Amino acid sequence: MKWKIKKVNSEKWFCFLEDNTFCHSSKFKNKNDMKKGIFIEYEYEKTEKWKSVTKILRIIDPLLEVYWLNLSYSTENPNLFEDIPQKIVNLFKFAWLTSTKLRQYYQTIVNLYNAFERKKEDDKNINELKTEINLLLAKINYDVNRKQLKVPQEMYDFIKFNKEKVFENNDIKQVEKNFKIFRKHFETVVAYSAWRLSEK
Repeated sequence: MKWKIKKVNSEKWFCFLEDNTFCHSSKFKNKNDMKKGIFIEYEYEKTEKWKSVTKILRIIDPLLEVYWLNLSYSTENPNLFEDIPQKIVNLFKFAWLTSTKLRQYYQTIVNLYNAFERKKEDDKNINELKTEINLLLAKINYDVNRKQLKVPQEMYDFIKFNKEKVFENNDIKQVEKNFKIFRKHFETVVAYSAWRLSEK
């Protein structure tokens, strides 16, 4: 049995899956693994009143399913600009992300990239850039928790995953190169989202 977590208790003591199955946090090896938006494969028991998870077999992060583990973060990897963006858009569509919010987050990344590129080589600061992207992540996390905005956890995970790729190496040249790849990758996601995500 495999279902997506749709609601997590604020204190992270339990969650509910999309089929309304109850799952206690004790079923997770790490309570922090219990996140809205991920899928779990599980065994369960059923009573007259409800169904509850007895054992978690596997945790499936839908975003990491799209980005395979040994992803080549390079302009020479065609999947980064074709197959993967289409799958990401499908995730966003399923999670009801609007094109308006997607373009808003993309524009923030474009603005950060342009500001970073305009700086002279000696003035470019990795930590400052990292702080700005972390600020964007904080804003997205806020939006995720405002239900009326319909911003899914997948949006936060998308930025976070690519941020980690950008800063895999502390060499300024490599950060600059990876940030450019991220911007182009994000641009492709936005392009594939046209007519596939709702405006509101």
